[in-house]
Order: sequence, then C-alpha cells, then structure tokens
Amino acid sequence: MPDLDSADESSSDWEIIPDGLDLRFDRHGFRRSSSLARPAHALDHAHEARLAREEERWGLRVKIMQQLQSHPRVLKHLIRRGVPSCKRAYVWLQLLDTDTLRATEDTAYYERLLAFGASSDLTHERQIELDVARTFPEHKLFSTEPGMHKLRGVLIAYSRRNPRVGYVQGMGFIVAVLLVFLSEADAFWSLTALIERVLPADYLSNSLLGLRAELGAFEDMVEETLPRLSEHLHTHGVGVEFFATRWFVSLFTTSLPIETVLRVWDALLCEGVKVVHRVGIALLRLSEAELLACTEQAAMLQTLQEQEARCLDAERLLAVAFDTRAFVSPFRRAKLATLRAKHTAQLGGERHPAALPPPRAHAAVDCASSGAAARGGRARGGRAGGGVVGSTRSAG
Repeated sequence: MPDLDSADESSSDWEIIPDGLDLRFDRHGFRRSSSLARPAHALDHAHEARLAREEERWGLRVKIMQQLQSHPRVLKHLIRRGVPSCKRAYVWLQLLDTDTLRATEDTAYYERLLAFGASSDLTHERQIELDVARTFPEHKLFSTEPGMHKLRGVLIAYSRRNPRVGYVQGMGFIVAVLLVFLSEADAFWSLTALIERVLPADYLSNSLLGLRAELGAFEDMVEETLPRLSEHLHTHGVGVEFFATRWFVSLFTTSLPIETVLRVWDALLCEGVKVVHRVGIALLRLSEAELLACTEQAAMLQTLQEQEARCLDAERLLAVAFDTRAFVSPFRRAKLATLRAKHTAQLGGERHPAALPPPRAHAAVDCASSGAAARGGRARGGRAGGGVVGSTRSAG
C-alpha cells in the first residue's frame, strides 16, 4: 500500500496522462470518440478544478483516513463528493483494507500463486487468455503486452486463490480499472477484498446465484421506485436482466464513461453494492420519459445505451442516485438483505440455473455504437458486508 507521503502519486506503473496532452485520450489512457472528446474534456477539467480547490483539505483528510473511518457519515459525505485522481490509489486501498488481507498470507503469496502453474482444469485460464485481448484494447496500457501481462496475471492468480469463483467474464474490466491506479499486487488484493468483502455472497461464482438474486432485488426496487416505468418494461418484455446484467457484473465499467465510473466506484468501495442499485435506478430515472415513449424492445435498449453514453456529467447522475428526499429513499442494508434472501431462496431450487449474458464492452468492441461514445469520452464466493467501513454500508 502506498504510504501517506506518496499518496499524491499513483502506485501503478501506469502514469496518469497530463490533462490536455492529447484530446483523443482522457487522463487515464482511455480513448475518446472524436464527437465527445471536447465535451468530455471540458467536464473532466471542470470536475478536477473543483476538486483542486479542495486539494489542501483532501490532503489533510487522507492523513487521517483511519480516524475518518470511525465516523462513517462524514466519510460517506466526503467520498460522494469525489476523490482526486492523485489520491485515489491510497483511498481505495484504505477503504478496502487490503493490508488486513495481506497479513493473512506470506509476503510472496501473489508471486507464489502465479508460480504454481496451471491446475488440471484449464477452463478458466483459457477463457482469461481469450478475454485479455478484448479488455479495453484501445487503452494506452492494455493495448500493450506489458499491460495485458499484468491483467492476465491478476486474473489467473485470483482464479487459483478462489476456485469457487474462478473467473467470470466481466472481471477483466474490473481489474483493468484497478490497474490504472494500482500496482499489479495491489490490484490483486483489491480484487480479493472486493469479491470477498464488499460484494454479497456468491455474487460472482460459477452458478452466478448471488448475482441473479441481486438482479431480482434490483427489479423489486425498480418496481417500488419507478412503478410506471416498471410496468411499461414488463409490458414490452424487457426484464432487468436485459440491461442491468452488465451493470452488476462489471460494475458499470463497460457502460459508463470512465470518469463517471470512477466516481461510482469511490462510493461503491465505501458503501457497498447498494451504490450499484442506486446508480442503476438513477439511470432509469434519467431515461424514463424516453423509455415510456418507446414501444419496441430494441428501441428501449438502445435508449438506455444512449443515456449511458451521455453520462459524462457524474455530478448530475450521482445527484439523482443519492437524492433521498425527492427520489430514492435511504437504502437500509436490512431491506436489501431481505430482498436478496427472498430471491436467493426462489433461485435455490434450480438445479441448472440459466446463464446470464456476459457484459459487452461496446467501447472496446463496437466503436460505432452509442455505448462506445461513452468510453470514448471514453463475480463471487466471499462474505457480504465486512471491510473497514462496513458500518458505512448501511443506509443512505
């Protein structure tokens, strides 16, 4: 973990691109579409300018992160306002408490996992090899062999650490975002903490039972929060799994512009999976009028992809997601746990659960789609809850 004195520097070998150096790429190395390069750059610049005004206060807060973690409401409010890019590596590692996980193993644990060699079942490693080249192939790091080597290493190491999870398509995009800010070993421990502490049980597992239960809970929340839209979607045969699977599997990395993804992740690592629910409902709320005007399934899905592409302004999206007065009431952890348990019980009797479609990185694969414009501007076997800010992941 980077120390306090180096918190202004990324611990990744990847250097964050100086702002304005090349408008074809954002500061994190993701390629922008030509049509969104300047609007995205302007929003990035405005956001960073706001955070720069708070840089001195953030510097002081970074130095007292451990004290802040005993005041979850203060920490939650601070994190929701956004973490400056230069502080993100340190703050993410603190939120995930990776040092505690590291302490359970010897110092060379990650290297030993890679050195052990492949298991007798090569299914996961073959799939990882196929997917590495498809993961953000236009990114300045992951279009190179050194970048792909790091990505491959973290994914293989985790599949060997936790065979129950192994590898789920979509995990590569999560690891790639971690590697933008973190070293290879730090990315491995962050992935471990995310899967085994932050996400619910079986969220990413061979059966995807936990993920499917989470989607069921999300559908219940949509029905409660946006009843008219929910009925409209059902009338036209659009279940939440049609559009929300990739949100939940890849934690928005294949859906939203990268700066927006990072703001969502700041809150996610602090508050837990309820943030994915909140942001998903906010996306539907922002698209509601257009979706209600659609009468075809394909048009609805296209409308949602276009909304994702337009979410360059993270402030607007998060303002809706966290508006507990006029829109979404506070998410009590107990309520979400009750919905999750209900759907887990309903799914538990299935001997052969239906497969969910893998997330589709339309930024990386389909550069002509509206989803590509977003990136152009650019799963599980541990326990629920946990982490050093577990009490933060309760409500609000």
